[in-house]
Parts: sequence; structure tokens; C-alpha cells
Amino acid sequence: MPDDVFSPFPAMSSVAPGSAEVLYLERALFVIRGMFFDPIANADAPLPPHRWAIAHSEIAYGEGNTSDADGFSTIFEPARGDVPPDGEWDLYMIPIYDGRPDSDLYATQKEAWIDLEAKKWVPGDEIRDGTRYEHLATRKLLRIPLWSSKRMVESGGTFVGTFPHSGTFATTGVLKTSELLPHGSREAPWVMQVDKDWLRTHVRLRCYDPVAKADRNVGQGPLVIAKNGILNVVGGSSVVLPNGSTYVVHGGTQEKLPNLYYQFETPAFSWIEYATGTADTLPQLDTLRFETHYLLPAQWASVGQECWTGTGNPSASARKAFADLRHSGTTSDQPLSFHLDDLGLTHTNDHLLGEQSDHTVVLPSSRVALLDHLLALRSPASNAHGGLPYSQLNFTKYPLRAEDAMFVAGQGFETMTRIVDYDGRLFSVAEHRVRGLMGFDLMVGARAAKAQVVPTGPNVTGVSQGNNEVHLVDTRWIRHTYQGTAARLAHVLVYVPAFVTAPAADDMPGGVNAARTIGVPLCEHLLLDAALVWDQIHPAHPSAPTPRKTYAILSAAGLTAEKTVVRMRHHFGSRANAGRVSAVAPAIPPPAVPPAPDTLVTINVHPQAGRATGGNPMQLYLVFGPLFPAPPVNPHPPAPRPYDFEAGTTPALDRIDNASEVQFTLAHELGHSMGLPDEYVERVRAGATTNGTLARFDSRPRPYNLDGISMMRGNHTPRLRYAWQRVRNLARLAQSLPATHWSRAEAPFRAQYVAGSRTLNYALPTDVPQFGADPEPWTPINGRVGRSEVNLYMAGDDESTRGPIVTASGILANAFDGVLVVSPKFWFTFDASIAALSDRWEVMYDNFGREYYQTDLCPKFFVAGPGGATRMQRVVVILQPRFEYGANPSTRFDNNLETLANADIEVRVKTGARSLVTGSPDVLTIREGDVGHFLMRYALSPTAAVFNARNNAAITAADLAPLNTFVATTLGRGAGTVTPV
Repeated sequence: MPDDVFSPFPAMSSVAPGSAEVLYLERALFVIRGMFFDPIANADAPLPPHRWAIAHSEIAYGEGNTSDADGFSTIFEPARGDVPPDGEWDLYMIPIYDGRPDSDLYATQKEAWIDLEAKKWVPGDEIRDGTRYEHLATRKLLRIPLWSSKRMVESGGTFVGTFPHSGTFATTGVLKTSELLPHGSREAPWVMQVDKDWLRTHVRLRCYDPVAKADRNVGQGPLVIAKNGILNVVGGSSVVLPNGSTYVVHGGTQEKLPNLYYQFETPAFSWIEYATGTADTLPQLDTLRFETHYLLPAQWASVGQECWTGTGNPSASARKAFADLRHSGTTSDQPLSFHLDDLGLTHTNDHLLGEQSDHTVVLPSSRVALLDHLLALRSPASNAHGGLPYSQLNFTKYPLRAEDAMFVAGQGFETMTRIVDYDGRLFSVAEHRVRGLMGFDLMVGARAAKAQVVPTGPNVTGVSQGNNEVHLVDTRWIRHTYQGTAARLAHVLVYVPAFVTAPAADDMPGGVNAARTIGVPLCEHLLLDAALVWDQIHPAHPSAPTPRKTYAILSAAGLTAEKTVVRMRHHFGSRANAGRVSAVAPAIPPPAVPPAPDTLVTINVHPQAGRATGGNPMQLYLVFGPLFPAPPVNPHPPAPRPYDFEAGTTPALDRIDNASEVQFTLAHELGHSMGLPDEYVERVRAGATTNGTLARFDSRPRPYNLDGISMMRGNHTPRLRYAWQRVRNLARLAQSLPATHWSRAEAPFRAQYVAGSRTLNYALPTDVPQFGADPEPWTPINGRVGRSEVNLYMAGDDESTRGPIVTASGILANAFDGVLVVSPKFWFTFDASIAALSDRWEVMYDNFGREYYQTDLCPKFFVAGPGGATRMQRVVVILQPRFEYGANPSTRFDNNLETLANADIEVRVKTGARSLVTGSPDVLTIREGDVGHFLMRYALSPTAAVFNARNNAAITAADLAPLNTFVATTLGRGAGTVTPV
């Protein structure tokens, strides 16, 4: 309880009440009023309950009583013992904690905190754990460091007034024994303001609120700690004032704090609710909370950050490096402001990309592409040809400022950055923050765009296939309406990081190279156009021309409210360097890190005539030519527009939806970079004097060759089956994620396209044993029927199987679910009676081959499954013969000439007697007029009867009976029927 004595003996401030006599139990030495500056009241205020003590080393000690509500208390005369007259005494302040009588807490913890609203002291062990201030503060707490009069002087602080009995106390903070004389009274106390002349600052933490679509103050929650160097805590506060700034009093003056910086720590997954400003913590990450809450950094420090002074929003003119404004913010109207959404790129360990051991930063490129939550490219750069696949923002230093790189003022989640493409690598912006040693490393706690890699392991976000990466980009905190259902949005992002160049081998004298000056910048622009073709209608392209296709990946169980719509987005990045930035931070010594899959693509643009090829490097030519590929040539031929690799001018309409696309070679070649095969049959090209072209022996079986406008066949438009890979990618990614992840809960998935009144759902059944549990649309079961190679493919419901692979017009009500390609190989020779090369090709092409490569002429049949069959019910038959002209065989992909040994049937066209000799291959000697459909009949059923009949009428269902048997045998079921389409 408080003592009754408030004045030193013997002076009295008033007489005792009544006739009572005052009895002094101890001699009062000092009457002190303990004060501090209360930032809420904006005035000096009494300290919460405390005591004062005076001590000489560990020899002598005197402690006073507990202060009253006005901060008054008394120190009584200490026992001086043998302390000499010149012995030095230090004055101490001792906080009194509710329910914590141990007065050693303040001395051992070297700090105490004032709860400004409760007017109580809070011990340090309630705020920190060891040396960590991992705290989410709901109270307005102000840190007061371990205080003594000597420390006060050493910190640069001063005292109110003077001590009349000492001329050195103000400069030393100590009293000699001889100076321990009574001082102060209730009316005129010795005022001891514990923060007199210390540095007082106002630190304002900002973030972007996508709900309100405006910048905002973070508000109550983070406990701001001030340090002078890594180990020396000099201040701390969670006192957030009405202007949003946190008031911090520092245990020292500006001169004493040359290495001042700020930091805070919060428990993992601490959030601020946008609507209320309330802070809370969850046990694990819940990304759906991004819709309503701001996720605080677990650690943040001002070193390496940018800041500004004042209560306005950040701007380039106001921003400066923290080191330049270290001691600013001394008034509440000019707080020191930081933005928690400033962005840094990081390695996979969340450490800042480019930071060197001396804390300088080396950036390999200034080119950066910012993709928002809809995966739209933010503010694309442009050249003379149009837009480019990277942003206007010039990345030359950190941070990537929040207002430039993270959000668009006045807009919501959709336009906030979600993915960064930098120097050939994707970086994900979500929950991650830059990591490092606070006070030592740069930008700790800033938003981290974290490098994404694709090796196997837990929580993998990407896979590699060919020269592309596929990443699952979760944006489910954004709502997306699909076909009238309010769902959640996510993306499968297909990424091809291209380096476009013009090889020096093509240069003319003086370095002249049209591919370098025109082709390269044009190609970089066309990467953007090619992505648009592959994306079709996607949220990233709200103004895309229509009609176009809206592809989606959905749960096979059906889409209901709050489930996920996965949209497919393609980003063909243009990196500035041939190599790409490492995802792994350097170490000393360098770690043994397995290399990530090499998904980089180099695109070589050539000025001369040649034939575009995919792969790595991709070869593009300004002028089309038959060579495959073409060698460098000089001089360069003229190159009229459009160049071979750019979009053409004549659109083709897709019959199922009237979607329109022009031929676009670069888009097709990028399809190869994304792991898609050619769907056209490679033809023999014998020269300008030949009539038509025919499929060569080395041509692979192609089930979709007759769909002339599909992208991988005719370079025009995508097909829903191309999404099969993305569904497969999603399934594989889901297996690496926690069992509670939505991609696991909503699996399996399928691709869907609603084309007017038709809904196409593309999926391949996994319950046909012959195709295995993971069937592929381009991987068949192969075999032989008669003298023919046959390949049986599964097919899903897409635009091609609704008609175009076999019919020249019209739309089928029910899709085919299988394709059987029949590919006999015919080796033709001619005698002198047909001498002209063009005539020989005319016999092969016009008399026989053409019908099988023109949709309006080809035979149209399917093998129907037997009763009760639920899989492979309608198998389309594609007769796809192969040809070689023996005197001029084609050159295979291995650069060797084709040989007769690879033929199924040799056809000798000559005058004289006809004959059949069986063997390997069979040899059919016939006349020019015999060439026709009977050759296909013979290939399916190689009997003398077929040869002798030489029936060249159109193929009938009866001719395909052996194929019906093959399908039944292969699938282990009864025979079906062969029916015309």
C-alpha cells in the first residue's frame, strides 16, 4: 500500500489533521514524480505504478514506495554503510506488475511495456519468446528499456530541471554519497521523465486493400521493434495512432542511434481483416482468406526497403531508401511510411535474388513480365510491330514498388500481380515473403515473388514436358462465373521461356541480316499473338475477338457453386539472355544441386528460305522453302509480308462453332514446345513438276490428319484434345499436394467446351486394360492386319471427333471414341512406258492416293462395338496408305534414304503380263490402269482372289471386315459391325 510520507524529513507541507502527531518511520530522501510522454493523450503523463531505488554498486541500496495514480512516490534514506563520501549512486526505476511481485523481472528482462489503455505495466516475457518478439498485439503497448539515471545520460537523454545538490548529475547521471540530500515535495516533486529528449518516431505500415480498392494502413497488430544494430533493441511499440502510424520511443537520441532500423515479427499465418482491421492468427494457411484478409509477414525489417514521409500514398518522387530517412518520422503528421507490398524476387529458399555477400544487388536483366490474378500481362511493352510478352516496367533495382508492380490503384484482386516472368523463370506471388537475417539482409519481409521449379517432390507447383513448364496457379480467392455457376478460379499456366535470336552465320558482309533487324522483333511480338490463339477466350483477354473457344477444366463430378474452374493460359515469354537466372541461391561452397529440367527454348530466325521446325532450337524463316532445315545462304532473298512464321491473312471457320483463325506457323511450332505432336502426315515433295504429294514411309500414323484446320495439323485453331495434357498435368500436380488441397478433393478432372448447344467433355477412360490406367490420345495399340500396319487410338469428345476427321461438312450428334489408322506401305516402280516423272506421280496420286488424304473423298466407316459395349463404341477407320517412288525414294528423318525392305507391297507398273509373287514384300506386277482401290483391298486381305479381281470400286464395309476382327481381338470382346458414317 502507498506510504503516508511524501516529503523529506523534517520539512512538512501541511500540519497533521486534528491534533495527531506525525510519526516518521523512515527518513524521506527524494519525492519523485515519474513521467513519460503518452502519445495517445499527446501529453506527458504519470508512469503506471512504479518505485524508485538508489544504489551504490552492490554494497548499498535503498528502495522507495509504490507510486500513486499521479506518479508520486518517495525514496527513503538508504543505509550508507561504509560508502565513502565520493561514492557514486545510480537512480533506478522499477515497474510494478499486477500479480508479479518479483522486482527482478525488469532488471533481468531489461525492458518493460506500458499498456497505455489499461495504464499498467506488462513484463517482457509476455511479449517476447527469448529474443523473438513474435507477437500479434491487440493492446497498445509501449516499450520502456531498462532505465537508470546513468543509462539515461549515456543514451543522450536529459533530465527535467536540475538537482540542486549536485553540479554533475545532469552530465553523469550519478550522485555522490555527499550529495544524497533531501529533494522534492508533493507540491514541487523531483520530476523524472524517463524518455526526456529521446528520439520519438512515428512508423506507418501500409498495404493495399483489394476489397476497398485503395491503399490502407495495416493498423493494430504488428509490434514494431526498433534496433540499433542486430542485437541492440532500443524501442518497441504497438501504439497505433488515429493516422495509422505506430509511435515508437527509442532508448536514445538520434546521435546515439546511427544504425537504427525497424522490424516486426508475427506468428505464422497472422491476418488483418480488411473490413474491420481485426488481427488474428490461424494454425495453417487458408488461401481463401485472401478474399477478405491481408496476410502479414512473419518477419519484416526496414533494411533495404524504401520509405517516404507523410500521410500520403507512395510515389516515385517521395520514395527514398530507408538509409536516407532512417531518423525521420518525428512528428505524427509526417510519419515514416513503408509499404508491405513492395516486391522482391527470391530464390526457392525465399532469399532475395541477386543479393551479393556484401549486400549489393546484381540483376541479370531489366526485362520483367507481370501477370495479374487473371494471368493478364500488365502494361505490356511494345515495339514497332505491336505488344510484347513483357511489361513496360524497367526492372533496374529493388524494390519492385508496390504501386508499380503489385497493384493498380482503384482496382481489385484481378489486376494484382500473381506471377512474374523474369529472365526465363516464373516467380509466384502469394503468401511468401523475402527471408533473411533481419537488420542484415535486404528487404526481409517484403512480398516475395518466389522462383518456381518443376522437379518432383512435395508441394510441387509445376511439371515439365518438352520445352515447357506447366504450373498450377491458385487464385481461388477470386470468384468466376462459368456457364451460370458461381465458382472459384484457378489456372493451369503453360510457360515457354523463349530466347529469340538471329544466328550470325546468316549475316551478309557488314553484319546485314534482315532476320535480326526485322525478324527478331517481329517474332517477339508474335509470341504475344500466339498465346492469344492458344488461350482463345480466357479471363486474361476480356476483349479478345469472337467467336472463339472457351475451354475449361472441371471436376468430372460436375461444377457446383464454390467448386473450381481451371482455365488454361499460355505465356510465351521472351527472355533477354540465352541462359536464365538460377532458382537456387549461391552458397559457399556451392551446393550439389541436381539440375532442373531444361525447358528453355531458343528461336533462331533466318532471313533465307526454309521450312519452320519445332524443337530446341526452333528454326523460323522469313521465306518459306522446301528445305528442312535450310542452310545459311547469301545473298538474302527478298522477303515479302507476311513472313512465313507470322499469321496469315485468310481465316478458316471451325464448323462446330464458327471460331475463326488464320494460319499461324509460329503458334504451331510453339505447340511442339508444349509437347504436342504434329498431326499431319509428312508428304513426299518431289518437285514442282509433280502432281500432288503423297505420304512417305517415314510418316507416322496420324489419326487427325484429315482435320485440316486444327492447330497441329493445319496451323489454325486449337482442339479440346490439346487440353488433355493439361488435365494430366493437373492430376500429377495434385498428387504432390496435401490431401486436403482442393485439387485432390475435386479430382478427377476433365476438359470441357460448351460450343453453342453442344457440350464437349474430353476425357479418356482409364478402365480399358489394353490401354492402361493412363491412356494417351496419341499413343496407340499397334498391330498388323493383312499387309498393313494398324494403330488403334482412344479418342475423346472434341471438335475433330464431331466430324472433321472424316466428313467434309456437317456435325455429328455423337462423337467417335476411337480411331483406327491403317497404313500399308506401297513401293512403286515404273517401266519405260511411263517415262515422265510427273506422269508417274500422277498414277500414284490421282489413280490411287488422293482420295485417302482429302476429307471429301476418303472412305467413311466406323467399327461399332457389340451390344453392351461402353468403351470404344464408335471407332473411326482412317485408311492412310504410304508411298515411295523407288527411283527417287524419300529421305527419312534420320537423313538416310528409304529402302524397299521397309515396304509392305511392291507395285511394279509396267506393260505386259500381270503377276503376284508373295514374299517380303509381296510384288504386284500390274498395268497403269490397274492402279486403284484394289491395292488397299489387297493390303487388308492379301489373297490372290483380291489381286485377280482388281476391283477398283469404292471401299465398302465388307472390305473392312478384317479391321472389325482386329478391334474385337485387341479389346478382348465380341465382334461389332462396320457401318458407313
